[in-house]
Parts: sequence; C-alpha cells; structure tokens
Amino acid sequence: MYFLIDDFASELDQYKRALLAERLQQSGSQVFVTAITQRQLKEMQVENKKMFSVHNGIINALN
Repeated sequence: MYFLIDDFASELDQYKRALLAERLQQSGSQVFVTAITQRQLKEMQVENKKMFSVHNGIINALN
C-alpha cells in the first residue's frame, strides 16, 4: 500500500500530525510526504526515510 500526503502540516495540529505519523509508520506502507519546510517533517521519526528538496524544478537528495 502507498500513501501520498501533500503539505503534511497544513491542516493538522501537532498532536494529530504525530498520531498520523505513528499510524503511517505502523502500517508498513511506502509513504510520500510533501511539506513547505524540513522542520515540519521532524515529527515523522522514520528509520528508513529519504528526503529530497525541489527548487526551480531541480531535485536534490538531502540525506
């Protein structure tokens, strides 16, 4: 199963974001998440995460 979550932090408070991140990790699914800043993704404590930045159409690996 795959999930695509756009703008992870926009509509959820901190508690709901943490709960969603926990549930997604427990699901064992592949998850693609977008956010405006890296800080917004810090709540998603995932072991095997890969982060990328897209700026002016150019994709760069962050880790």
